[in-house]
Amino acid sequence: MAGRIAGLAVIAAEPKQLTVVSIDGAIDLDGLSKLGGNFGIPKSIRKKAEEKK
Repeated sequence: MAGRIAGLAVIAAEPKQLTVVSIDGAIDLDGLSKLGGNFGIPKSIRKKAEEKK
């Protein structure tokens, strides 16, 4: 799996709330970037994924 993302963890902390999301498995950044602007995912994630190409 050289050069591929094999998992992802996201931690969001607020004074009285902690959210942890863990994804175990292959991640397609192009597919993930298409979700930008939906489900609380910032639109900027698409721009960041495109910059890495």
